[in-house]
Amino acid sequence: DPEGDILSYDFQYVNDTMHEPMLITIADVADTTVQVSGPLFDNCRYFWAARAFDGYEYSDWSESGSFWVNSANQAPGNFQALEPPWESQQPVYNMLPAFSWTTAVDMDPLDSAYYDLIIAADANFNFALTIDSIWGEEHTVTDSLEFGEQYWWKVRAVDNYGLSTYSENVRDFKTWKLGDVNANWTVDILDIVYLVNYKFKGGPAPTPMYSGDMDGNCTINILDIVYLVNYKFKTGPEPEVGCE
Repeated sequence: DPEGDILSYDFQYVNDTMHEPMLITIADVADTTVQVSGPLFDNCRYFWAARAFDGYEYSDWSESGSFWVNSANQAPGNFQALEPPWESQQPVYNMLPAFSWTTAVDMDPLDSAYYDLIIAADANFNFALTIDSIWGEEHTVTDSLEFGEQYWWKVRAVDNYGLSTYSENVRDFKTWKLGDVNANWTVDILDIVYLVNYKFKGGPAPTPMYSGDMDGNCTINILDIVYLVNYKFKTGPEPEVGCE
C-alpha cells in the first residue's frame, strides 16, 4: 500500500459445474491465506479471486484462479448396450454388424472412459472375444461372425485409472443359417415350399434376396430349389454364401 496502511483481504469463490453456482465471500481477512467457510462439492470446478482493502479503498479484484475438487476416484457411471436396428429382426444377416451403447459418464474431473466390446458364444461369456480400447459409443466388427450362431454381447467402460463399469444389460442375437429362406432359424421343408411359392405361385420374395441363392451364383431359380432338396433329403452339399 503506497501509504503503508494495514491491509485486509476479501476472497470470493464460486463453483462452475454440477450444481447451482453459489458465490461465497469471505471478507476482512488479515492474512493472504484463508480457509473456505464450508465443504466444497466433490467433482467440481471452482473459480476464485481476491482484493485488498486499506481501510479507505478497495483494490481491483485479482485475476481469477481455478481448481478442481476430487476427493476420491470413481468408476464410470451406468450405461446401456443399445438395440441396433439389425437386432430387431431375427436372424441377423449382416455378418459385420455395428454395435452401439450409451455414454458412460465419469464424474471425476478431467477423467475419461474408453470401452471394451465383449462378444461371446455363450450366455456366461466363457468363450468370449474382447475388442478393447474403443474411443466412442459404436464399433463395427471387422472379423466376420459365424453363420447359424447365437451371440451374447456387453460393453465395459474403463477410466484412466483402470476403474471399470459393465453395461447394465446384456444383449443377444442369432446370425442367419444358410438355406433358411423363411427366417425362422431352421432349414427344413418349409424353406423349400417358400422358394417354390416365390418362383411359381407369386409368393413373397426371400428377404434379403441372397438368402434364397442356394448355389451362390447370384440368381434364384429352379436350380436353387433342387439344390435345397438335395441338401435336405439326399445328403447334397450345404448351401453356399449367396451374393448380394
